[in-house]
Amino acid sequence: MECRLLGRCGAYACGDGGFVRITHLDPQISVHLSISMSGKPFEFRFDRVTDGRELTWESPDGTGVSHARWDGDALVFSDTTPTPNGAMTIVFRYELYDEGRRLRAAEQLRGAGREMDNVWIFDRAPS
Repeated sequence: MECRLLGRCGAYACGDGGFVRITHLDPQISVHLSISMSGKPFEFRFDRVTDGRELTWESPDGTGVSHARWDGDALVFSDTTPTPNGAMTIVFRYELYDEGRRLRAAEQLRGAGREMDNVWIFDRAPS
């Protein structure tokens, strides 16, 4: 899926209407992704650190693990979440291109009986 739609607030925008905002104050990084596809809203917010630390959390199905790291100029997040059907891993990769005018967000989901790949292209919103 590829989206191209101008947005608001100096963020990057995509979908029927939506945006992604990434705030990086080393080592803290926060991501807010809000998009609508075919009229169905999806909203994600998460905070990570990019200093190499692994973050863990407890859920009813076990311990989840998150990593955030820089791969050259790309920002990569990896979360492994326990589910009743086994572990599920989601990897997000964010890359700027076209001199910072576009953001490519790739998502790969594997495990727990699911396999899905998504790519979104966000255009920089006018300031």
